[in-house]
Amino acid sequence: MLSPKPARALPGGLAASGEDGDAVMARSASPAHARPAPLLLLSLLTLLVGCASTPDVSARASRGDLDQLRGEIERLTTSAELARQQQETIRVALAGLIREQAAEGTRQSAMLAQRLDTLSATLGELAARVEALATSFDRVAARSELEALTHALTALTARVDEINARIAARESSPGVAEAAPGLSVMPPAPAAMISTSPPTDLRPGTESTPRDLYQAAYLDFSRGNYALAIGGFREFVRRHPDDEVADNAQYWIGEAYLSLAHRYQDAGELERTDQALKEAAQAFHDVAERYPGADKVPAALYKEALVLLELQQPAPAHDRLEYLVEKFPTTPEARLARERVADPAER
Repeated sequence: MLSPKPARALPGGLAASGEDGDAVMARSASPAHARPAPLLLLSLLTLLVGCASTPDVSARASRGDLDQLRGEIERLTTSAELARQQQETIRVALAGLIREQAAEGTRQSAMLAQRLDTLSATLGELAARVEALATSFDRVAARSELEALTHALTALTARVDEINARIAARESSPGVAEAAPGLSVMPPAPAAMISTSPPTDLRPGTESTPRDLYQAAYLDFSRGNYALAIGGFREFVRRHPDDEVADNAQYWIGEAYLSLAHRYQDAGELERTDQALKEAAQAFHDVAERYPGADKVPAALYKEALVLLELQQPAPAHDRLEYLVEKFPTTPEARLARERVADPAER
């Protein structure tokens, strides 16, 4: 009789039980029990590989994200640094510009202050000069008027003395004394009959000085005795053509004729007005002709132009004004002439 065979290890670590070998062999040879082993192994392998590869993929993905973030951070850091550098450059440039503008403003302020000081000083000098000139003018005018009044008073005193002497002489003679009551007082001649003949000497038996003659004529002018003033000034120019005030005397002849013309105009005497205006224009013209370097020339030229305008002669009037501006550009009369020339109403 045969003894039973010992049990043997099965693949996969399974041990045979007390079943007999034939039964075991029969189950092993069965297809239904032979297929699961390879599939099980494949599944286990796939599971192991999957478990092993998942952390690796996640790790690689995390490292990629970190690298991307790190690169982005570096780019942002670089951009921020560039922006900071640009900001610093702008700040430095702006600070320099502010300093330059402040320095320029300070310089301009200093220049303006200096100009203001200069203008103030100039204005002060001009004010002082105007005041000095006004004082000098007042002094000269007052002295001239005083001298004229003194000469006139002296002349009147001399005439009174002469009349008193004649009266005393007539009272001592019977024939003359009887004739005295018959003297009549004649009324003054009208303006149209006033003579422009030169006055006689101020003092009987004495020769008048140039100053006496000039002051007497000027006194007549200041009193409105224009015809007498014209005669006196003409006599002065005739006797003393080279005197330092001869140009003044010639100028006052023109002023006297102009005043007479306005007097005639107010009286409605148009013919006399026209004649007096022509005489005035000629007198003013003679100032520039006879005394081209005299101080009265600019005033005479301007007055001549005004008289020509009154005579309805605008063309020669503007010629005189332009000549005045050209030859004497810095005078007050030249400034007035420019205004006249520029005014369309005067053309």
